[in-house]
Amino acid sequence: MGMKEYLSYVRLEHASQELRSTDHSVTEVAINCGFSDSNYFKDAFKKMYGISPRAYRAEREKTDQITQGSILREKREEEERRRQKEALKDKEDSSGKSMA
Repeated sequence: MGMKEYLSYVRLEHASQELRSTDHSVTEVAINCGFSDSNYFKDAFKKMYGISPRAYRAEREKTDQITQGSILREKREEEERRRQKEALKDKEDSSGKSMA
């Protein structure tokens, strides 16, 4: 890999990170990562990742939504288990008191 290819690789890696972590426009990402021509950036990005920058971001957002949904589901399930344990403990405590 020559210097020009390496520089392009590094810029595209930074661009993918910026697409994942910001809501900057694709043109802003291109400029921020050293590409003066957003069309060239889009072509180079698609060549490296096999997907356009816009589609890459959309996939990231879809993945984030799925992940957030999973986290919320896990929290709800954990809260329900905690409530069930408390209810069982309360039932055991009241059963023990009524026997005494």
